[in-house]
Amino acid sequence: MKRSIWQGPLALGLSLLLVSLPAWSATAPLGKIIPGDGTSLNGVPLKFEGTLYSGDTLSTQAASGAAVMLRDGDQVQFGPMSAATLVSTDEELLVKLDRGFAVARSGQGQVVSVSALGLTIRPAEAATYQVTIEGSRVLVTSRQGSLQVQASNRSAVVPSGKAMRFVLAQNTAPGRTGAGANNVNTEALIILILVAAGAITGGVIAAKNDKPDVVSPSAP
Repeated sequence: MKRSIWQGPLALGLSLLLVSLPAWSATAPLGKIIPGDGTSLNGVPLKFEGTLYSGDTLSTQAASGAAVMLRDGDQVQFGPMSAATLVSTDEELLVKLDRGFAVARSGQGQVVSVSALGLTIRPAEAATYQVTIEGSRVLVTSRQGSLQVQASNRSAVVPSGKAMRFVLAQNTAPGRTGAGANNVNTEALIILILVAAGAITGGVIAAKNDKPDVVSPSAP
């Protein structure tokens, strides 16, 4: 049986294509960014709608906010003076909040989690919720859906429609010394302060063609 002159190059091309697919998938856009005045993407001012990729950092100024419309229908909004890095994995989109606050709608197509000050807030079901950094505290408010809050040594649940404030403190108990000792002084403790139940002020997050209406933080 004669071998086609194209079989060798074709097989090589298909092999290269298969090798390239994971790289293309890893760099696929996560969604679009709707900026407000003063929004920056990776340190560069963003005046018009932009494309979000895993690892990108968004920041806003004092009188602005920004919204991220994710590919599968979930959304994240950022309030004034906020900054976060968004990282996508196979299981979820993680919003690494450095300052300010974020409002997330999770469960339309993927899980949207938020990390802040050593805590990870992960929805246990479809949820709309807000995470606000208040100095050394983190205020977690659920409008809909229960939330799992995880620290290094303790976890808690914020029920649907409730709000809780979390404070990270260092364990002051003396630790053992010597080889194989556990240094308990570095373990973080969660102090839970229940605040008034209530929904996030403002309307449900919705895609807009103009600049986003940013939801204000919940009052304690």
